[in-house]
This record gives sequence, C-alpha cells and structure tokens, in this order.
Amino acid sequence: MNNLIAVHNDNEIRKITKTALKQIKDDDRIKTLREINGVGVALASTILTFYNPKEYCIYDIHVMRGVYGETPNNMFISNKHYLKLLQDLRMISVETKIPVRTIEKAYFKREFSKR
Repeated sequence: MNNLIAVHNDNEIRKITKTALKQIKDDDRIKTLREINGVGVALASTILTFYNPKEYCIYDIHVMRGVYGETPNNMFISNKHYLKLLQDLRMISVETKIPVRTIEKAYFKREFSKR
C-alpha cells in the first residue's frame, strides 16, 4: 500500500496545517487541509476535532445516521454534508452548553449500540 502522505515532507504538512487553522471559514479550513495528499473530509474533520473539540466533531457514517436517520450519498466527496452536520451540532451545543465533540460522541454511541 502506498503511503499517500509521504509525498509531503514534515515542513509542508506543518505549513498547510498552520494555514488551515488560520482560516476563518470552516469550508476554507477543510479545503486547505485536503491539500495534503491522502487527507479527505473525514481525516480533516479529525484534525479539526483534535484542534478544537468544542467546535468540531469527527465525521462518520454512524454519526450521520444518528443525527439524520440515514447517510447521504457521496458523503465523503465534498465538504457540504460535514458543514451541515457542524451547523446542526453547534446549534445543539449553544442550547445545551455541551461541546460539539461530546454531542457527536453521544450520537455515535447511541447509533452504534443499535447493532
């Protein structure tokens, strides 16, 4: 298996990541992180979640099913489904004062426990 990220050296990855985290808009942050070879929307969501779990969550099919009852077609192709998820979970976060990551984990656990 090829190591997709290996085409970048450490300095390039640091530079792209720093640039992404300086962005104001979520979509711009995700797009910038996706400039790293091998990073898609799911991995970008994980990076952002480690950066700020109060505002970000991990993008996963179980969470999408838990929140919306289904998984959208082509959910990993573009950023739009993740951005919608963030918007909806942030609204819950504001109402409940619970971090977005904690809300996401609760949806994941509930959905996964149905198995």
